[in-house]
Amino acid sequence: MPLTVNGKFDLRALEAMRVIDRPRNDKFIAPRNDIEMKLYTLFSQLFLNVTIDIHSHFFELGGSSLDALRLVNLVEKEIGQLLSLTELIRYPTIEQLAVLLRTRTRGSQQQNVRAYNLMTFRDGKRHLICIHPGGGTAYCYLKLANALNRDLGIHGIQAQGLKEGESFLPIFDAMADHYLTQIEHLISQPHILYGWSLGGLMALLMARKLQQRGFHHSKIIMFDTGYPYPEMVRCIPQMELDEFKQKLCRFDGIFPDIHEDDIDRYHPLIQSSPSLTYWYN
Repeated sequence: MPLTVNGKFDLRALEAMRVIDRPRNDKFIAPRNDIEMKLYTLFSQLFLNVTIDIHSHFFELGGSSLDALRLVNLVEKEIGQLLSLTELIRYPTIEQLAVLLRTRTRGSQQQNVRAYNLMTFRDGKRHLICIHPGGGTAYCYLKLANALNRDLGIHGIQAQGLKEGESFLPIFDAMADHYLTQIEHLISQPHILYGWSLGGLMALLMARKLQQRGFHHSKIIMFDTGYPYPEMVRCIPQMELDEFKQKLCRFDGIFPDIHEDDIDRYHPLIQSSPSLTYWYN
């Protein structure tokens, strides 16, 4: 660890060791997996009132040596992994750190996987509950969350089966029932069910089920949602693996360290459901 002549932590010397390899553009890139989302949350705790995405550079955001130590401690506390200051210098963006941490995670066997698919971008007394589109993840709603009033709680529901150890739910009705169990603590408060594309259909199914249970104050917003008529679904050919990979990259954003087994595990879900194939097309 480089030190100054006074024996203190030499931040400049460490910065000279850093590896910078990130695109330069103004497009906001939201987190695309659980670890990126956790790191995004930690960065947001350290840097207030700053726009942050996965390419945000820790030190260019204004991170000091004390901030670096805080982040190292938070990573150990919230993610359960050890991160050195030298590694933070070499991998200073959320994307780079996530690749490092995910690589380590792959070597350990996951146990006791919980089928809990609700993520909270921020909490509040009123809630916008965003249901995933056809890609299965809810990270696409993060930019919307940043644009809305800070007093509004924003939550995202992801599809079951994206995490290792989880089984896919076979039909939309089962998905709606499962998602309602995830938001039981929210539905007694003012809330809106919001869905983009396939998420709009799921929001409608969930609102109907809530109405049947006596909850009549649910509101829904459906954006760019069509209805997969049975005769249309039957005409949709099955999607081959190569085509699926291309659309996964284009619409959902593949993270750089994704492995083939992740895609192979997810592809059968699309193949087994003509309706999901319809939404992806």
